[in-house]
Amino acid sequence: MRHFVKILGIISIVLAYLLTSCIITILPSGPRLRRFFLTRNCSFASRRMLALLGIRMHVRHPERLQKRSSGALVVSNHVSYIDILVIASLAPSVFITSVELGSTPFLGMLARLGGSVFVERRKAFGLKKEIAVITRILEEGFTVVLFPEGTT
Repeated sequence: MRHFVKILGIISIVLAYLLTSCIITILPSGPRLRRFFLTRNCSFASRRMLALLGIRMHVRHPERLQKRSSGALVVSNHVSYIDILVIASLAPSVFITSVELGSTPFLGMLARLGGSVFVERRKAFGLKKEIAVITRILEEGFTVVLFPEGTT
């Protein structure tokens, strides 16, 4: 019974995340404001999901990610999808992910609705443009998260 309730909770959080993200994307606003609300919605949903899963965090310096007036680049190892929930729960973040994940039916949609940036990791042809996009997002004050290994 407990597992059923947990699964129902996970489904509820994901559906609420999808619904609120879809509403955010259709509201008339610029890309910066849209990304602002999408990352906050993702952060809120991540906190709820971690709580539901019973995952507690002990963070030594949470202020390094929270309430920043300028952008921050977070570079991290990637062990599992829980990493994404943990980092997003600490601070609204723009995740850099691969175009392959962006084309994955369900996960791509979740990432897109979280404000992620999709880059081509295997070819360098668009690297200058991708760096310019990431630089602009950092200059707008967002926390940007990069997993250099790019795989779980």
